[in-house]
Amino acid sequence: MSCHARKSAPEVLAHSPCAQVSRCADGHLHVSVGPVTVRMEPGVFRALALTLTSAAARLDAEPAERHH
Repeated sequence: MSCHARKSAPEVLAHSPCAQVSRCADGHLHVSVGPVTVRMEPGVFRALALTLTSAAARLDAEPAERHH
């Protein structure tokens, strides 16, 4: 059951100007980027976080002219 069905406000874990991560009472995480929100289990969130961290590291290692 989702946070909205339970009528409980999700706990915001982190936010920035472009994204937000919140947790429902049932433990699912909601990752919002712009108008899109993806609901996932904590293990999937952790795997996604590792994937995004790896991608960011590769981007940081590239020459600046490739970042366009």
